[in-house]
Amino acid sequence: MISKRAPTYNLSESQIAFYTRLPINKNPKAIELSQQLSKFATSTSDYIDALKQFFQSQQFKYTLTPPSTEADNAIDNFLVNTKLGFCGHYASSTAFLLRASGIPSRIVSGYLGGKLNQEQRYTTVRQFEAHAWVEYYDGNQWQTLDPTGWIAPERLMELIT
Repeated sequence: MISKRAPTYNLSESQIAFYTRLPINKNPKAIELSQQLSKFATSTSDYIDALKQFFQSQQFKYTLTPPSTEADNAIDNFLVNTKLGFCGHYASSTAFLLRASGIPSRIVSGYLGGKLNQEQRYTTVRQFEAHAWVEYYDGNQWQTLDPTGWIAPERLMELIT
């Protein structure tokens, strides 16, 4: 298995519109939070640092058994009320907040880890190793961002060891 970064290229205006698109009249608290976080950010990097500080200062917890949420405003419910979730919750809320601040983003899902059998030359990948993270466009290329690591770095270590 080989992982390579995609080549550098510029997004078109329609691609930027697509990757910053948000559902209409959904998650108003998340939009407000994004506006607050972006007030003092002078760059994408500053904004991501503010996101990280927000998640780490608000007692978010990683769990594979989060409470169910209202579908219409699930991001709001996660960010403001439950603060309990797994990688999909962290990836979707981070992508939403990035998009709300005008930063193109997308959710990526796949697998992190696996167990290599060197004798028979194959890797076993289990459902437990399923994972979701975010990619954001920095103006030149897509960058990887894994907000689960902000809350539960030990979970990521479980998956890769």
